[in-house]
Amino acid sequence: MISRLFWEHPQSIDEGYSEHAVFATRFCMALFGAAFAALIHAILPFAFEKNGQSQGC
Repeated sequence: MISRLFWEHPQSIDEGYSEHAVFATRFCMALFGAAFAALIHAILPFAFEKNGQSQGC
C-alpha cells in the first residue's frame, strides 16, 4: 500500500521518486515566487507590474 502511494504516479510518467520530487519542488518554488510577487504587487502596485500579466492588474 505505502509503496503504491509513493511510486505509482512517478512511475506512470517514467520518473523515479527523487527525480519527481525535485521537479515538483522546483515547480512549487516557482509558484511560491509568483504568489509572493502578487502579494507585493497588491500592496505596492508599482512593484512587479509585468510578472503576473493578468488582465485585472
